[in-house]
Amino acid sequence: MVYYMPFDNGTDPSLVNLGTAGGTATVSSPAPTSSTSVPNNLDSTHSERFTASTQYLYLPASTENFRLNAASPVQNMTVSMWMYIDATTYNWMDFFGTLRSASGGTAGSGWLFSIVGGTDTNTGKLRLSTPSGNLFSTTTVPLQQWVNLTITWTTADVSGGRTAYLNGTSFLSGYGATAANGSNPITLHGAATAGNYDDVAMWDTILTPGKIRSLTTAPGLLDGYNAGVMNTLFTLFDTTTGSYSVNGMDWGYDTGFNVAGRTLGDTWYDGDTYYMWLGGNAGNALGVSAVPEPTALTLLVGVGLGLILQRTRGTWNRRQA
Repeated sequence: MVYYMPFDNGTDPSLVNLGTAGGTATVSSPAPTSSTSVPNNLDSTHSERFTASTQYLYLPASTENFRLNAASPVQNMTVSMWMYIDATTYNWMDFFGTLRSASGGTAGSGWLFSIVGGTDTNTGKLRLSTPSGNLFSTTTVPLQQWVNLTITWTTADVSGGRTAYLNGTSFLSGYGATAANGSNPITLHGAATAGNYDDVAMWDTILTPGKIRSLTTAPGLLDGYNAGVMNTLFTLFDTTTGSYSVNGMDWGYDTGFNVAGRTLGDTWYDGDTYYMWLGGNAGNALGVSAVPEPTALTLLVGVGLGLILQRTRGTWNRRQA
């Protein structure tokens, strides 16, 4: 995880990057503002709000990362973020990327994520852009509700090399592509339409469909399972060893559990165990599981979970690979 921007430190607003690139994001003048409107169950206290096209947030050291400018060696990127479009109609939003329309930079090369506005036949859809062309999602991004957008991008010229998921479900797929060599920073960008963003994460790998869906299903069931916590669970799954404790629940690698009636990426509670299906197939499901300690189970049944890692989020996330 190269970038992780939760936009708070568990209590107060923060622009510190908790990913391996380190550093602190910088902002334009006028600057975006901190907002207490946040997605449910992420252990989040603040999001970042943009209300004008003159507002920018620049990720640290981002002129050196995710250039997507060569097919060999292959470059990979996964971006996950929660987004709230605060409008009743669709207008153009060039909201994330390195193309100058989003970054405010001068270089004409780069990549860009947009929401299409106007009266175009693609109005309301997600658009992925490079100077050489665009891809559009099959359905629109909902207005006035928090949604998770996850985009995977490889520079290899392969089918499915660029994909996008809305709340864990694929709604865009196209060939991989290079974005040419641009020097602009990676930027969250405001528009005439107000929007909030939270829990922005970037990996230099391609997350699998199971992991991508779990970014939505885990916080849909359990409090505090933001991208930082999920990244640690992904590492646990990939290495198949060790354990990771979240609020008295010790997660460990698991195989062969019953997934009847489930979809890859689901998170659920069955009997006395929580399961997260991240890989494999119905005949040999692979994932992680956890049995709540009695005190944690009581909280789940009663007033709900409070994530123990809340006050130490910065510490554990800086140890991510």
